[in-house]
Amino acid sequence: VGRRAGRGELGHAQIAYVASAAFSGVLTDVLTRCAAPGTELTVEVRELETPAQLEALASGDIDVGFLRWRPEYPPEVTATCLLTEQVVLALPAAAPLAAYEAVPAAKLCDECFVAPHFDEEYGCRDQILEVAEHGGFSPRCAPPVRDFIAALTLVGGGLAVALVPDSLRRVHIPGVAYRPLADVPLTTRLVGAYRRGETSPAVRGVIRRLREAAAATATA
Repeated sequence: VGRRAGRGELGHAQIAYVASAAFSGVLTDVLTRCAAPGTELTVEVRELETPAQLEALASGDIDVGFLRWRPEYPPEVTATCLLTEQVVLALPAAAPLAAYEAVPAAKLCDECFVAPHFDEEYGCRDQILEVAEHGGFSPRCAPPVRDFIAALTLVGGGLAVALVPDSLRRVHIPGVAYRPLADVPLTTRLVGAYRRGETSPAVRGVIRRLREAAAATATA
């Protein structure tokens, strides 16, 4: 038992994730590796947005986070890129813009954008501003919502458009269509984050499997 624990094949870890880590299959891949024959790792998972995950990692409340890439992390936290995915436009299925195979940025000048707040401005708001700058207009934005599901619900109701990770296409909300942007190649990255110098063998075992998943994605 002691040797297995030392190899990271036994023990418990706390994992947090953003929704698109689940929808994209990234989280499932790592959990499947943790459940491979010969291992008895147990994990507790909960959904938590990126800013809260970074705080929880720094405080020790979680051990591994599946979150959105950031230009910088707390000094005690490091990250491994797991997935780079396209950002697409979610729009009302009945809207005239849904007739486009790919929507030019300039055509969004009269649209109202909605984005999750996530307790910070980095990310979603920056992408809206980039699209607006490319299209030559000042964006009109609805009040921020708490998550992508709430944003897509407003889109389905015909009240707004949203920029979302491509993996959210798997979320079926009536009245929502998805289209690529024709002239603004936006991407977003999912990373696995963890503390530097982690001492728990179980957590190191999860981190090792996370890195294996990242390497497999990079060579696919």
